Amino acid sequence: MINTANSNFASKTIMKRLLDDHSEITLISGDIEQLHTTYSYKNYHVELILKICLFVQGCNQNDEAAAIKIVDEYLGRLHYSDWFRPFISHFDDMMKFELSDCSEFQLCEEINCFLRARQFLDTNYSLYGIFGIKRPVNTIYLEGKIGPLNKLVYLVRKEMNNKQAKLAIRQRQKNCNKNFISCRKLVNGLFNVNSKLLVLPINFGFKPNPEILTRTHRPSDLRDTFHSKYYLENLKDLLAQFLRNKRHNKTLQSIEGYILKFEHSVKKGFHLNAIFFLNGDKHHKDGDFTTELTKYWYQLTNGNGCTYNCHMAKDKYRAICMGIIDYTDNAKRDALDDCVKYFCKKEQYFMFNKLNRVRTLQMSQPPQRRSNVGRPRKGVKTINTPLLNDRNKGDSNVD
Repeated sequence: MINTANSNFASKTIMKRLLDDHSEITLISGDIEQLHTTYSYKNYHVELILKICLFVQGCNQNDEAAAIKIVDEYLGRLHYSDWFRPFISHFDDMMKFELSDCSEFQLCEEINCFLRARQFLDTNYSLYGIFGIKRPVNTIYLEGKIGPLNKLVYLVRKEMNNKQAKLAIRQRQKNCNKNFISCRKLVNGLFNVNSKLLVLPINFGFKPNPEILTRTHRPSDLRDTFHSKYYLENLKDLLAQFLRNKRHNKTLQSIEGYILKFEHSVKKGFHLNAIFFLNGDKHHKDGDFTTELTKYWYQLTNGNGCTYNCHMAKDKYRAICMGIIDYTDNAKRDALDDCVKYFCKKEQYFMFNKLNRVRTLQMSQPPQRRSNVGRPRKGVKTINTPLLNDRNKGDSNVD
């Protein structure tokens, strides 16, 4: 799969953001009153799915076995490879994972490889009773644990090197790269005509039932009408109206560019993840513009809408770039680049079935380049980093 250290780090970073999905929900009552509440939103089984993905990638990127040897024949303690250690405490949960628990989702090829390898292992294997052990254990018993564990790793590697798996992963990476290149062209184009950009991430959704926000999620939650295709179609219609109104609405006219992504989660339901770009010389406070957008969305949805505002919980989003970015600020532009990568890669590990065949990623056209008359800029940075180790460059179309 991904064979570079940088790509592995990027995958872990993106997965961590998926697990730490914090944001502020803004509900408006009337024209003025706003309610800000912080929740932690986590999709059903997402944490386990992503840990399995990381385990499979770890198997594929390392040659060592998971359990190397018995360290002490008398005490019977095992020595694990460094790459496997992060998965020890979660391993038994991964082995209990059932595909039926995620029947509402399209899962990535890594999950399919793991499930096939586990099936070929043909044993109800677990690490229970051996990791973190602090007492003498029969050596023969431990040898019986080492064999199946290392066999599972071998089977995962075999499945990942299967021609069908390689083709599926390669196609997924190609689609991600294609989208990222288009987004990167937009961002670079905006910096070509603006000395500063105000970067504003915000999610548009529908008011959830308060019970959904507070209860522990269950598989049956996805059968609630809140997750029906009606809400998805309604969201698509509202987005089309939002973009049409941009021509005449003074607030929306301030938007220089945008990247939009249709997404879904158990707590939020169908929602639109957006990054807006404004002229940083004219707009300085992200909070003010977010409030205006929230009020507008509330009116557009006839009072049924809400927004999830990342800027109100910036301490939880340090890796995600927002606010004013100067065209010479390489560090912030790198962070913005990482944010765009996250946008393009997020759904590659799983997707809610109802989003299948939906053009989930949309964006504005890059602005026209201005005349080169005048003093040239100094310290201009253009982001050219590929999303993965794909060599395709220059295609700006979006799936």
